[in-house]
Amino acid sequence: MASSCTSHPLSVEELFQEARAHGFTNHGEMFSVDDMATLAQEMFQHSCREVEVLPGGLGQDKEYVIKQLTRGSILLIPYPLNIDGIIEVPMCSERV
Repeated sequence: MASSCTSHPLSVEELFQEARAHGFTNHGEMFSVDDMATLAQEMFQHSCREVEVLPGGLGQDKEYVIKQLTRGSILLIPYPLNIDGIIEVPMCSERV
């Protein structure tokens, strides 16, 4: 869990209860990058310098993301939803 990489680790239960209190989740799922950023800002305010949402997504900002990860940044990614609100996780059917 990302919290274990911070100077003030939090339990899964603490994060879950806070996310539920904000109405960000029902069962622990996170679909909104903005909700995830808000939760991270509040819960990790003492151990993170900055929480940043990449408006261009990972593909558009690939070099920046790689640079931040090599510097020790934590990357959080919400579940993707389609227009009908269904989780879409790309599946790989072929070996590369």
